[in-house]
Amino acid sequence: MTALRQFSRYVAIGVMTNLSLYAAYLLLTALGADPKAAMTATYVAGVALSFHLNRRWTFESGLPYLKTLRRFLLLYASGYVLNLAGLALFTDRLGFPHQLVQITIMGGLVVYFFLMFRAWVFHPG
Repeated sequence: MTALRQFSRYVAIGVMTNLSLYAAYLLLTALGADPKAAMTATYVAGVALSFHLNRRWTFESGLPYLKTLRRFLLLYASGYVLNLAGLALFTDRLGFPHQLVQITIMGGLVVYFFLMFRAWVFHPG
């Protein structure tokens, strides 16, 4: 499958899931949840959904389930650390609005994850 086709599928899944997750994040914070706690809750939900959709539809991976799951979880753990550190730095220390910081970080992680999915998580080598 071509990179363009994979990217198109990845974007379709990403738009659907990330808009839903961002709306949930905004709702949780509006209800009084701490931004980092809300990010954590929505992040976990997003990881589970993203793995299954991207493995089956975007990358049509035939690699062993546990191998790709392990790589996927390691990649998302690194994304979680980057997200948490970004919120702590730009919101807690520098005073930027958490809504703007979170949506910006999510955008950066989209590119990071796609490149790593192709090169490592779902790559047969």
